[in-house]
Amino acid sequence: MSDNPPSSPRKQPRQQRARQTVQRLLDAAAELIEDHGLETLTTNRIAEHAGVNIASLYQYFPHKDAIVAALVESWLQEVTRQLGDMLSPAMDMPIAESTHLWCQAGLMYFRQRPALLALLLRVRDRPEDWPAARQLELRLMEIMRRFLLPRRDSLATPDLDLGIQTAYTAAAAVLLRQLTDPVPYYRDEQIIGEVVRLITGYFRP
Repeated sequence: MSDNPPSSPRKQPRQQRARQTVQRLLDAAAELIEDHGLETLTTNRIAEHAGVNIASLYQYFPHKDAIVAALVESWLQEVTRQLGDMLSPAMDMPIAESTHLWCQAGLMYFRQRPALLALLLRVRDRPEDWPAARQLELRLMEIMRRFLLPRRDSLATPDLDLGIQTAYTAAAAVLLRQLTDPVPYYRDEQIIGEVVRLITGYFRP
């Protein structure tokens, strides 16, 4: 049995040309997923769309799932970095303002990347095969923890970590519904306002 998990790359690119090849493959996979969906994705189609020889593709990725996993990982690194950069200067904001900020940013980010949203929905049923998806939750909850920890004495929840997990799960479910199956007569701002009320009401006495 291989030491690498099923969805891991075969080898890591070290030279600039190799990194460019891998990025072309990832970009091609993202475009194909957005245009045609995940079901029709194949390694041959990815290689053809990227203008890369199929043998070169297999040097780095043993199969389609490995490419998809690398794509998810790259996206999740980007979203956590962007949210972290956005919220770091906002550490002194009231909870309501910071919640409004990250809800707005999250909806915008995932609307601009429908392929990422589709992949995240698909991998929820196989979290053991997609550790990057779980890492997104952990990273976002850590950002919440850094924000709430200085306010610990004024929060209503007795267990901060449990409170963060509960609040994150509830807010993510509401925002995910707005992304995937929105009620047409409720605008984003209305939904965000309800998430803000949910979070502030939960953490404040």
